Amino acid sequence: MAGDFTKMNVKIKDKNLCFKITEDELAELRKSKHVNTTMNLSGKNFVVTINPQGKFTEMTSRLAIDQDDAYLILSVSLEKLEELAGMGRSREGLQQEIGGVVTSLQVDVRKVNR
Repeated sequence: MAGDFTKMNVKIKDKNLCFKITEDELAELRKSKHVNTTMNLSGKNFVVTINPQGKFTEMTSRLAIDQDDAYLILSVSLEKLEELAGMGRSREGLQQEIGGVVTSLQVDVRKVNR
């Protein structure tokens, strides 16, 4: 599941950044496996990654750019992933303000593991 076969959906609107994942992707994250997707923009790769981390208690996000690629990385603790799993089919998911941007991680309730 981890890799470029993800169904993850990322929305950027105003000062909101929303990561929507499937239940299968959540299961992979709970196993400490990252989930990512890549798209080509003007000959460069734009990589979006959700990285499960044990060392953080809150979500963190960062943008990294090198010569060939740009990365948007959301790190989330295993504890927070368990909290998300325990919410069931909730539209709210996890939310946190990070650097003035409201960042959310949700399990997409409209998609049942398509």
